[in-house]
Amino acid sequence: MTIPGQFSVTINIVDAGGVGRAFCDLLNTRSVQHTRMQIVGGENETETKERGITFNNVSKNLLLGTMNSALHTGDLQLGNFPMRDTLQAELESFEASIGSSGRMSISGGTKEAHADIAMAAAMALWLSDHRTVGAHVFQQQI
Repeated sequence: MTIPGQFSVTINIVDAGGVGRAFCDLLNTRSVQHTRMQIVGGENETETKERGITFNNVSKNLLLGTMNSALHTGDLQLGNFPMRDTLQAELESFEASIGSSGRMSISGGTKEAHADIAMAAAMALWLSDHRTVGAHVFQQQI
């Protein structure tokens, strides 16, 4: 069904870490197409297969660094939507630090949330520009 002014398709990307893996399995039983992402440490993105299912392993630093760059260059802009202020607060909460091993770590979140909205936005941005790995991109009728 198409509602004027509304999206008629969805593109799903799911954090497949922890309980997200079981949620992805439920989506499979319902034949809902989705891209599985596991957020990992480091600076890279890779692709693995388990039971014939592709997992895109993308580092948190890469996700957030890419979003930060896109926001600062104007390639990504925040529109007006109900949770805009929450997203803005989550984005502003992130801090980078360098550990004794020389690796960068990014942490963030507010009193109300763990930066889930910001991470979801970063995952969506990654999926929109996924040239370095074979993410499964599709359109699902709603």
